[in-house]
Amino acid sequence: MSIGFRSARDFAGRIAALSTIVLVVASVAPWTGASAYTLKTLYSFCAQAGCSDGEDPESTVVMDGSRHLFGTTPYGGLGDYDGTVFELTSDGHGNWTYTLLYSFCPKSGCKDGTFPQGGVIVDTAGNLYGMTEFGGREGSGTVYELSPNARRTKWKLNILYNFCSQDGCGSGNNLTQGPASRLTYSGASSGALYDGVSPLYGTTLVGGDGGVGSIFQLTPVVGTDKWKFKVLRNLDFFVDGEDPSGLLIDAAGNLYGTTLNGGTGAGTAFELSPNARKTRWTQTVLHSFCTLSGCADGGYPAAGMIMDASGTLFGTTGFGGASQHCPNASGPGCGVVFKLAPNGTASQETLLYTFCDAKHCPDGNYPAGDMTMDASGNLFGSTYRGGGNEIDHYGQGGGTVFELNGTVLNVLYRFCSQDNCADGEYPNGVIRDGSGNLYGTGLLGGANGGGSVFQLIP
Repeated sequence: MSIGFRSARDFAGRIAALSTIVLVVASVAPWTGASAYTLKTLYSFCAQAGCSDGEDPESTVVMDGSRHLFGTTPYGGLGDYDGTVFELTSDGHGNWTYTLLYSFCPKSGCKDGTFPQGGVIVDTAGNLYGMTEFGGREGSGTVYELSPNARRTKWKLNILYNFCSQDGCGSGNNLTQGPASRLTYSGASSGALYDGVSPLYGTTLVGGDGGVGSIFQLTPVVGTDKWKFKVLRNLDFFVDGEDPSGLLIDAAGNLYGTTLNGGTGAGTAFELSPNARKTRWTQTVLHSFCTLSGCADGGYPAAGMIMDASGTLFGTTGFGGASQHCPNASGPGCGVVFKLAPNGTASQETLLYTFCDAKHCPDGNYPAGDMTMDASGNLFGSTYRGGGNEIDHYGQGGGTVFELNGTVLNVLYRFCSQDNCADGEYPNGVIRDGSGNLYGTGLLGGANGGGSVFQLIP
């Protein structure tokens, strides 16, 4: 079964179409109910006429050193409704101010790009970097930079790369369809800001020589305003998988990521390692999902992985696992959290948690989006569905934010706890600040139905 999602909206639609089956295998570990976290909605989109402030954020936010939050919406904005980049600024007293930094497609032919997805990263000078799904010179997506003036009152967009610039689109095209890819860089896993001079890494979900995506490097050329683009790997459906998600890079320069589909099962976890001169890269599939009976090991990972200090990888799959109560007729399971110790083709996957532990999935189901980790090794993430508050758009629960301590899951918040899902629905991952607050976005819901940015306060 191939599950290729064009966007989180497509992901939502396909899940909504699934009916119920019952499996007989219990979950890996228990969940302990909700912990005492308080939700605060920082902003509800579509507060302005025509959703000129943006709509339906499909990726989580990022925070800079001054505690400003930045993110993207693939829809809404001024004029042609082609997406936005936004900022939320705190006054230090609990109040947050929304600012529209850029609205895409003001230029003829949308040469600046359309439908930004995957969010943004921030460098030490305060510039933002991201990708668009379409638009640009060739209509197949862009990598862009947004730079503020000295007073941060105006932002200028600069296109670093136009996809499909090479003959036959061998570079990959149509970025970030479905599980959107955030750019990454050396040091990103530690929370450090991008230095502005080292390479950026990312993925395309289609294109490349095999047509199923590519992994690329984009490096600034010293002394110029130019960037050098290089394909590190064109994916092969049956070897690598297809539709790669976000990447992480370790201290040795190895890249790790997942693919939503393909491989010998339902997606893969992979490593891409450079030689000493970084002129060649070697790909290794660390795990092919759905190789166990009933996809008990998980299937269709819809987000990238994170790594702890020992080099162990952690991630989620949107499907799979032996759930008893999963509302999914197209394949078993409501998703899992896994860990993976990289050891080439001998890498061992360990299942930490299987979602949908009880009827109506009060622990959540279909985990998606970025996870994060605290200093004690506890994992924090979100599920796209479930939670038990079935007043959401699709009647399957508005999703949850969870903490996983070892193999014990604590539900920190269940969305659609408020009338009309005014607290948001369908979260897309979380980030964590030094005080333990969590931040994220909801695809839909909020006060105006166009999605929201939230804070969870312990």
